[in-house]
Amino acid sequence: MPLLRVRFVDKNFKNGKYFNTKMVIEDLLTPTSCVCKTENGNVLEDVHYSMLETVVPRSENSYVMIVQGRHKGQVGVILKRDKPNCVATVQLLSDRETVVKLNYDNICEYLGDVSRFD
Repeated sequence: MPLLRVRFVDKNFKNGKYFNTKMVIEDLLTPTSCVCKTENGNVLEDVHYSMLETVVPRSENSYVMIVQGRHKGQVGVILKRDKPNCVATVQLLSDRETVVKLNYDNICEYLGDVSRFD
């Protein structure tokens, strides 16, 4: 999904130049590839999803998008993080009464506009 902050984990792409670099998904090209923009402004095209991993924000009260599971595609706010178990408690913005516990692999930092949920 666009506007997700991800980490580049492919050591072979461009001789490892972008390995472990955080970047933002700008656009989806195909069901398996996207365009990403690094924090330095470099644009990478035709990046396969297997080259990326999700980024979980360091602080609570940060916004995330659920990328797997029943609530996939929904945006929420992290209420609590359980680092030893890699689980976050997330309140959905579309239904503030719904709070779910999700594995870190199922969420990703969301940089989009959340004002539409207020």
